[in-house]
This record gives sequence, C-alpha cells and structure tokens, in this order.
Amino acid sequence: MKNLFSQDSLFSQAMTYFVNIVILNVLIVVCSIPIVTLGASLTAGFYAARKDIMQQGHLTRNYLAAFRSNFRKSTVAWLVLALIGAFVFPFSILLRISALIPFQIVFVVVWLTAFIWVWPLLSCYDNTVSKTLWNALIVGFGKLQYTLMLIAMPIVFCLVVYLSLRWFTSGLFLLALCGVGLIVYLQVKPAVHVLRGLSESGPQAR
Repeated sequence: MKNLFSQDSLFSQAMTYFVNIVILNVLIVVCSIPIVTLGASLTAGFYAARKDIMQQGHLTRNYLAAFRSNFRKSTVAWLVLALIGAFVFPFSILLRISALIPFQIVFVVVWLTAFIWVWPLLSCYDNTVSKTLWNALIVGFGKLQYTLMLIAMPIVFCLVVYLSLRWFTSGLFLLALCGVGLIVYLQVKPAVHVLRGLSESGPQAR
C-alpha cells in the first residue's frame, strides 16, 4: 500500500508539473504576441518557473506580477538585442565574405549568450539594463558549459519537433502544449544553480 501511495504521489506531482508547464507556455505565448513584450514575457516565465519549483506562490499570479514589475527593463533589454540582431544578422547572411566569417561567428555567439542569460538575471536581480546585459556576458562565458547546455535545450526541442513532423505526428499536439514553457522549466534549474553563486542572497532574493 505504501508503494502504491508513493507511485500515486509521483504521478500526481508529474501531472501538476505538466499542467503548470502548459499554463506557463500559454502565458508566455500570449504575452509575447505583440513581439515587443517578448523580453518581459520570458523574464516573467523564468521568475514564475523558479517560484513554482520552489513551491512559492501561485504560478499565474507570480507570472503576471513579474511581467508588470520587470516590463520596462525587460522590454529595453529585448529592444537592444532585437535591434542589434536585426541590423547585423541580415548583413551576415547577405555579405558572404570569407574574411568576415570569424567576426560573424563571434557576433552570433555573443548575441546568443546575452539572450540566454539576460532573462534569468532580470528575473532574479534588480539591476540596470546595461549592467544586466554585461553580467549576462560575464556569466555566460564564465560558465560556458552551462551556456552551451541552455542553448542546446531549445535546439533539441526544435529537433524533436522536426522528427515528430516526419515520424511521430501524433506527438506534435503534446509538444505544442508544452512548447516554450517546457524549455523555460528545463533551463531554470541550471540557470539558478549558476546564479546562486553570484551573491550571498542568491536568486531567492527576488
């Protein structure tokens, strides 16, 4: 009877996480529709996922509160990254000059590193946008193994979606339900593990 209860408890916990992943996915997607709000949506997603894993508060309320409180800084950070990317990426594609390839690769790596780390940092620490972007690069290159892990997660997810399109179309509905919510939940634990060592108070301060 004890084993059955334990199995039921694990199943119940797994179902709770699944439902929360779906809810978080819907929140992030809906709140990102204007595009300009993508940064605030991702920041709120990391905050809500972290609080949910720590079993603090209600997922939706935490998300909406973080979306409002981080809106300005997250939006500015997203606009900076988006404008830089919109200016450089087209030139990288159009200008196929072999001498520029090393610089293009460096730019992509730097941009991705900043993009991956800026949202967890904004969700954990109250800092200026410029300082947060700079810290994202310091953390990203200082903990390169974790950066590669965080970058690999959405790539693997996209690969699974592609393979499902070819051989397992029935699984696409489940993947669509989880979407970016699953990626954020997978990324938040290693991100928090890294950020916990940045200060004595750690990411739990916010």
